[in-house]
Amino acid sequence: MKLPLISSAITLKEIDQILDLVLSADLLLVTNSSSLMLTVENRETKRTFHVHYIPADLLLSVQDENIYYGLGRQALNKCHHFTRDLHVDVQKGLVLDDPKKSPIRVKRADLRILSISFLGVEIEREVYRVKHALSIVNFEINIEHRMASAERAIPKWIKVELFQQVFEEIISGYRQTKEFEVKEALPPGENYATIMLRIKAGIELMDGSIKSCNFMLKTAHSSEMLREMMDRFDMFDTETDMYRFIIPELEQMYTQVGVNVKFSCKFYKLPDIDESYVLLEDLKCRGFKNANRLEGLDINHTKHVLKKLAQWHAASATRVTTKGPYDEKYMKSYFKPEGFEAMKSMFANVTKYFISCVSSYNGYEEYYEDLCKIEKLLMDELYKLNEIDENDFNALNHGDAWCNNIMFQTDDNDDVLETYLVDYQLPKYGTVAQDLYYFLLSSTKYEIKLKHFDYLISYYHENLVKHLRLLNYPNKLPTLKGIHMQLLKHGVWGLTSTCGILAAVLLDPTEKANLDNFMSANDVAVDFKMQMFSNPRYRKHAEALLPWLYYRGALEISSK
Repeated sequence: MKLPLISSAITLKEIDQILDLVLSADLLLVTNSSSLMLTVENRETKRTFHVHYIPADLLLSVQDENIYYGLGRQALNKCHHFTRDLHVDVQKGLVLDDPKKSPIRVKRADLRILSISFLGVEIEREVYRVKHALSIVNFEINIEHRMASAERAIPKWIKVELFQQVFEEIISGYRQTKEFEVKEALPPGENYATIMLRIKAGIELMDGSIKSCNFMLKTAHSSEMLREMMDRFDMFDTETDMYRFIIPELEQMYTQVGVNVKFSCKFYKLPDIDESYVLLEDLKCRGFKNANRLEGLDINHTKHVLKKLAQWHAASATRVTTKGPYDEKYMKSYFKPEGFEAMKSMFANVTKYFISCVSSYNGYEEYYEDLCKIEKLLMDELYKLNEIDENDFNALNHGDAWCNNIMFQTDDNDDVLETYLVDYQLPKYGTVAQDLYYFLLSSTKYEIKLKHFDYLISYYHENLVKHLRLLNYPNKLPTLKGIHMQLLKHGVWGLTSTCGILAAVLLDPTEKANLDNFMSANDVAVDFKMQMFSNPRYRKHAEALLPWLYYRGALEISSK
């Protein structure tokens, strides 16, 4: 029986299976985000359980009503047969849910299967075969090699008339706009907090010729929850001011000493409208592109990024010595006192799934107790670090320097000609350890992430000092030892980068990858977060990083 592709989850409902709770299945799972979920109800208590079978080296994990069993990495890209007794699997989940209490015993006769769901079907081909005593059901799904859902609707306020003034300002000889096309620029998983759109316009000039003109437009999601979060932290206003004032100011500092340094693309302003947006040059037209986030940056690309960060930090630190402190929104960023509870709740809604998966990692026993303690206080620790230590070398951090916010312009031999940073919504003045941990732990290849960490910090420091001198920085120059001491003191940035951005970076493309699922607790959201922390790619990095952070003291709770 062939089923039409309707979403990232296909569910068979009204199964109402009672007599046989033994599942025998042959599965071919092609991505880390694929899984099989059975919804089981206790007919006496009406309590519902969701039993998930996922392609990960996870023995057993429980989150509220969700019970996760790993099928092992061998379940990926290989037809895998398994047989499970759902009564036993539910009972084990109840025992693990609260091992300190006497486990609740559930009778086999009290359980019934309500539904079977196939999650994450955005793959080329999946075959599921589910058998029970009453019948054999075959499911075969054939789909194109593309994401399952249709494109999200383009916001209705985006009309060609809004761009008329911009076209006239930047295009000499403008006559009229002949073509205007708006499309989503990025697939799910490549951008979380906002919608990125690519605008292509065909402009007729006075001589009758046609000139193409492309832009990137960042705008807000329709989700009220996401809009409220973006408004609370003034993210669009902050980024607009970064492009209009801060970036040009820092670039001008280099111009004044005879050096051409550019940090990002051009910014354009639309006529006054009551919408949140950032309109930018489309760097793709100049040959810029992102690296493959799943592979990570090699040492050459990493050094180019570190040089750019060093130039940015040097200029932003020197600017403070000549013009005084930055505006409060750059000093506090999203660490506003009134936002503490919301931030803590949002973080906890992600890290509890991280902690749940860590217990299946190789060698977790050594650091697990300390990790569990600090996980409950992660936001408290970050807020403590928000206090500026004037004895440290401080600069304006980019705040979100991961590989998808970094663009490279290369020549025909793939040698890097220029490196730009984009997405300046989360700048934060303070220790440069924030940017260094965030970038190096999230975006570099596994082979160099720790092996060359100290060398890369040395390379960054060398470029930092070089550009501080170039800009006539009047204060004491930071030492390499001093940078390492900051990294040790602010190790919690390494931990939050590991259990936060790194998991998003290493997850296979999936329709479930959006900020709603980060913040929500429904079945799809829970499955998404479990996949983030249990997939083999992330697990490989985490199994190396967590002991390393533990040995550096990053899991210790500060005494302040």
